[in-house]
Amino acid sequence: MRRNGTTLIEVIIVCALIALLLGSAMGAFTQLLAASRFTDNLMEADFQSQNAINNISLDLRCSSHNTSGDYYPRVNGSELRFKVVNGFSMADEKATYTSYWVCYWYDTAGDRLVRRFRNDAGQLLTAAPAEFPGEAEQTVASNVTSVSWNVDSDTGLVFVSIKTAVGDANEVRSYAELTKSAYVLPQNMD
Repeated sequence: MRRNGTTLIEVIIVCALIALLLGSAMGAFTQLLAASRFTDNLMEADFQSQNAINNISLDLRCSSHNTSGDYYPRVNGSELRFKVVNGFSMADEKATYTSYWVCYWYDTAGDRLVRRFRNDAGQLLTAAPAEFPGEAEQTVASNVTSVSWNVDSDTGLVFVSIKTAVGDANEVRSYAELTKSAYVLPQNMD
């Protein structure tokens, strides 16, 4: 006798196989999404920390490494401060420096690294100097979790380290954390 159609057992087996295949595909898709989020977060952390290192390095190179002079980089409280060259005096055969201090500050409340400016009396400027167009307080990097800087008092060499983190720390698969460091020697001797 010939059968036409399928039995209930055959339908159940086919449904179980389809469910297994869909479950495997969903697991792979979930892992792929987590890997994609991690990659995006890692790229953002890398961009933020590298941008901060680049900005600080470029500005520091225009400073002085003469530790017996007045303008070399120094750590003052939570800020890295220095003056930058804005010209050259032919009469004195010396570099001339800005009338303001370039200051890098770690804003712990906002998780950001900020460039701002102070006068010689230590007061914050209310407007950015022409050499640094933009706001008086410029965000250089966001998602910053720690910053450290140190100035060697013998050589004027500046060490800078910036740690950034992007994502939720409770989501291990997508959380990305990165630290970048640099040694920078200002180029001017006054």
